[in-house]
Amino acid sequence: MPFGSGRRACPGISFALQMTLLTLASFLHSFDVTTRGNAPVDMTGSVGLTNTKLTPLDVLVKPRLSPHLYE
Repeated sequence: MPFGSGRRACPGISFALQMTLLTLASFLHSFDVTTRGNAPVDMTGSVGLTNTKLTPLDVLVKPRLSPHLYE
């Protein structure tokens, strides 16, 4: 566990979770995220110590707003 648990838990866990949610929400609000050809995403994972995807995630990211607003 990166933040620990019990009495020795990191006091910054609630801040880190809030910042993660805010960052993800801002990203999803600002960009259109699609796959190539609108293909479904294969969520099959591999077995092992770390959980990795068998097929890489290939997405297209386009800004939702007009380019002059990002200057």
